[in-house]
Amino acid sequence: MPTAGRLVAAAVLAAMGWCASFLIAPLMVEDPPFEWFAKINAAAGFVVGWMVIGPRVKPAAKGIVVHGLTGAFAWVFWALLAHSTIKMLELSLRKQYDQAMEAVIAVFEIAFEDLQVMASGSVIFVVLGGGVLAAYLGAKAAQAFDKPGLP
Repeated sequence: MPTAGRLVAAAVLAAMGWCASFLIAPLMVEDPPFEWFAKINAAAGFVVGWMVIGPRVKPAAKGIVVHGLTGAFAWVFWALLAHSTIKMLELSLRKQYDQAMEAVIAVFEIAFEDLQVMASGSVIFVVLGGGVLAAYLGAKAAQAFDKPGLP
């Protein structure tokens, strides 16, 4: 069910994904990101904010930091999975893999390499801070706009 808490958490996490994209892109010197990089990160942020953080934030919610960190880690997982799958498909179209299982394993190898690249202090701060901010603002929006009798 759409609520103000879900919408605000999704919007804030989408903005965090968009901002994190411009911090991550210069770090990817060997394999620069493609043109949809920021848009995919923002979309992943919106979906994670709506489905992971949004249902957990309630008016007067406890554990806002935990919900925010959960959302941040979920965003990292889904964004890495999306980007590594796209890279694997590009390499697959260039006939880099002999078998399907080799391509599936490559998704996780690419994701791990990208995780190592994006593990800088500023990116970690923005992602974790954005997740906690999304949970906090989502809880405040739920407190201000959501009716207490609704689930």
